[in-house]
Amino acid sequence: MAYARAFSTLGCPDFTLEETLALAERHGIDAVELRALGGSLELPAYFEKHYGTPAALAEKLRGQHVRIVSLSTSLHVIGGLADAWISYMLPPEEYRKGGYESSVSFYGETLGETMVNGAIESFVRAAAIELPQHRINAVSPTVLEESLATYGSYFRGFEAVPAKRAALAFSKSIEGSQTGQIYSVV
Repeated sequence: MAYARAFSTLGCPDFTLEETLALAERHGIDAVELRALGGSLELPAYFEKHYGTPAALAEKLRGQHVRIVSLSTSLHVIGGLADAWISYMLPPEEYRKGGYESSVSFYGETLGETMVNGAIESFVRAAAIELPQHRINAVSPTVLEESLATYGSYFRGFEAVPAKRAALAFSKSIEGSQTGQIYSVV
């Protein structure tokens, strides 16, 4: 079975979209996962600044030999029930500060993280059942040692892992026979 070769822009976060696509083209890379561009993790703001509209961005990407296989960015979650209130979802550091919001955050400091991870894991498991002809797994690394200079401030208190260890998990996810799995890299 032939596999497409791809890379993530987390490895070159300061590159523009044009530089990223040119790098992939130059090295015969089939696909790119866009996670950071122009030094920013906020891709919607980057695209709006550089292309204005989704139609202009689509026109830029039309005809490219390199496929965009994933578009990932920061995730913002607001949880609640219609016409009711469930709880505040705070980052752990905000929860630990105390105050009103943390006093009425009934599920503790890990509610937001638990909900996001649960949603991703549930999606992977359900999609693997619905799409048995595809291998669908999730790899969950923390910050990479090699990325600490750029992203360390976003991962305060996290233990970094070497890229080699994360690469093994991605390889297992892609080249292994299992599907519907969550591979944690610790």
